[in-house]
Amino acid sequence: IGDKTTTYNAISINEGSLTVSKSNLSPSGDVTIGATDTVLGAFELKAAGEDIELQRLRIDLSSNGVGTSNQGTATTGAMECISAAACDLTSSVKIMVDTNLDGIGDTTLLSTSAAPTTLSDLWTQASLADYDLSSFYTVKGGSTVNLLIVGSITSNTANTTTGETIRVGLRAVYHYKKSSLKYGTVAATLVQANTITVNQSTLTVSSNTAYGPQTMVAQSSVKVGSFVVKASS
Repeated sequence: IGDKTTTYNAISINEGSLTVSKSNLSPSGDVTIGATDTVLGAFELKAAGEDIELQRLRIDLSSNGVGTSNQGTATTGAMECISAAACDLTSSVKIMVDTNLDGIGDTTLLSTSAAPTTLSDLWTQASLADYDLSSFYTVKGGSTVNLLIVGSITSNTANTTTGETIRVGLRAVYHYKKSSLKYGTVAATLVQANTITVNQSTLTVSSNTAYGPQTMVAQSSVKVGSFVVKASS
């Protein structure tokens, strides 16, 4: 831009950026032994300046979040996977995108077996494997999505006991900037979710206060009581 007889002016166009943080929708509290496809952690991804395509990432399942591997070691009170017969997780571990920011996954971007041979790379930060997403996902510039780590807790109480804790993490999110045509990696250090605790489901029974004492004459097929039966989440 400028008169050809003078030095041209230069215009610098900034690249877009991607940030990763723990989502305020990341669960905390208790998760029930035997829970299937439950959200273990939620992470907020924000794209600024341009559309950004997510391509690869690392998942941490070390439970304590300090890079100590529980793979191959029986660790009291922490999630572990020491053999096919003694693994706290079952079925598969998934990465899902939550576009509505409601904590519910819309689309599965990665699904990997929960078998110990597969998960062995997920238990310690020091040896986390890069996982290519089976479906690349584009976060629109100026928008936010959540990535959810989803897993199923085994119902085998010989493996998973009440009081065990789970704290998953996400790092090294490799992405492509679709306007500036550049690749990048964010979350060089582990971004941790909240700690959740595995507990047994309980069942409580109480009287229904909405159905109080009744006075009635002799008759058949009459309701004589009402009770509330509630299972813990």
